[in-house]
Formats: sequence, structure tokens, C-alpha cells
Amino acid sequence: MSKLKQYWDGLDAVPSLDESKIEESLDRLIHKLGRQKRMAGSVLLVLIPVLAFVGLFCIWPKPTEMLQCYVPLGEQRQLTLSDGTKVTLNSGSTLVYSDKFDNNQRKVFLNGQAAFEVTKNEHSPFVVSTYAFDVTVLGTVFDVSAYPSSSQASVVLLEGQVSIDYPGGKTLLEPGQLAKINKDGSLAVNGVEALDYFSWRSGGFVLKKASMSDIIELLERQYGLEVRYNYSEKFSDVCITAKSAERMSLNSFLQLLENLIPGMKHNLDKENNTLELY
Repeated sequence: MSKLKQYWDGLDAVPSLDESKIEESLDRLIHKLGRQKRMAGSVLLVLIPVLAFVGLFCIWPKPTEMLQCYVPLGEQRQLTLSDGTKVTLNSGSTLVYSDKFDNNQRKVFLNGQAAFEVTKNEHSPFVVSTYAFDVTVLGTVFDVSAYPSSSQASVVLLEGQVSIDYPGGKTLLEPGQLAKINKDGSLAVNGVEALDYFSWRSGGFVLKKASMSDIIELLERQYGLEVRYNYSEKFSDVCITAKSAERMSLNSFLQLLENLIPGMKHNLDKENNTLELY
């Protein structure tokens, strides 16, 4: 008890605080806090529209960019599109595509030949547009050949189902079918060994009742040559059927042609990369 009493009695020795000084200090503190609050409010007035703009920029759809891939003669290219679809482009081909597809449709533009392995999306059809037709799929494996210089364009289906929209109407392809569209817009569908028509990806080829012009196109595209062709009667009835699952050397292919076309000769100028057939 004596210690408590000593503590209590000692409180009287503590100097009293000046109330006027307390009020003055409080006024200064309030004034300072008010100024800081006003500054914070001003900063917020500036930041709010900036933050709103940044937020809109983050959620607003970005404009898409159209990309183009061209493959020189004698080469191939492999692409993976933004949706995961895999594309193999053959020589002399051009593909135009978006860097990001929208939610309603995935569309590409092809001039030449390409094999597609399309990522399935039931809500967003995949469309390959060419000079001769449009091919629409949801998810499948197919080959499109549409060189404007060729006499025919074609679609070969390996898996799934595709719809072809051509000048004469529409048709559906089933696996193992080949559709050929002629320059006059007519279409013919036949059953084939579909894998044969994908052999070009490994350097192979398929010739079905090929004319001399078909053979020259194959030589130019697959081997990157400039072919000079001296027409003669011995070439007028050329109709060759042959195939290879793997790439043949140029010399081996030319030897094959000379065996299949009696009397055909060739002259290869490696320096100028030209080939003369006569």
C-alpha cells in the first residue's frame, strides 16, 4: 500500500499541460491532414481516368493482323496457327491468315497446295478459301490443291468430313474421297487412297493419268526447276500413272520419265537451274 500511495502522491509533481498549446497543436495537425487529403483527392481525379483507360485497353479486343507465308519452289513450310491447327505448305504456295481468329469463324486464304490438321471447334468453323472453292470444316485432316495455273483444283479428305462450296453448288466429302473441280466449275468425286495424296509432305508424289503439263508442273514445284518443253507428237498422248511415297532424286525421276515416255530426252543445266525436255 505504501508504494501505491507514493505513486499517487507523485502525480501531483507532474507539470500540468497548457490547454491552449494542445488546441494549437491539434489545429496544425488537422490543417496538415486536410491538405494531404486534398492532394490525394487531386491525384485520384487524375488517376481514375488513366486507370479506366488502362482497364479498357486490357479487355478491349485487339485488332487482328493478317500474315502471309510464301514457299519458294522446291521447298516446304510448316505452320501452327493461333488455334493450334497445323499446316504444311507445298512449294510455290501462299497462305494468308490471321494472327488471331475470332470466335465465330477461322478463315485462311490459300493459293497453291497445303495439308491441314484442323483443331476441332464446333462453335468456330475452319474455312479454306481458294480461287476455285471454299472448304469448311470443324476439325479434320485434308489436303487442298488450288494452283491457278493448273487445269484442276482438288480436295482430298483423310479424316472427318468437309463441305465444299464451289460455283456449281455444295457437296460433302467423306474420308477416302477426292473432289476435282475443273476450270469450267464442274466437280467430280471419286474414291482414292487418301494417304497417297499426302505423300508430297515427305517429298513423294502421285501422278494419275498425268499429261505432259502435269509432269512439268511437278518438276518445277518439287525440284525448283525452270522447265523448257519442246513440244512434239511423241508427247501428245502422254498419260502416266506413277507414285512414290518418298522423295526421289532428280536424276532418278528423270530416268523414270524416260522409261515411261519412249523417246524422251533431257538436258539439265545445273548452273542455271533449267531443264530442257525434248
